[in-house]
Amino acid sequence: MGADLKATFSLPSFYDHFSEEDGITNDELKLEFGKAIADFVS
Repeated sequence: MGADLKATFSLPSFYDHFSEEDGITNDELKLEFGKAIADFVS
């Protein structure tokens, strides 16, 4: 009766790794985010 957790993602040090113009600026975190989104929609 619990939630069906599809994916998790946490962006550490938000202001260091995100900009309005470029989105996630750290390539490793951007890849991890992409994988989490893919898991979520599958």
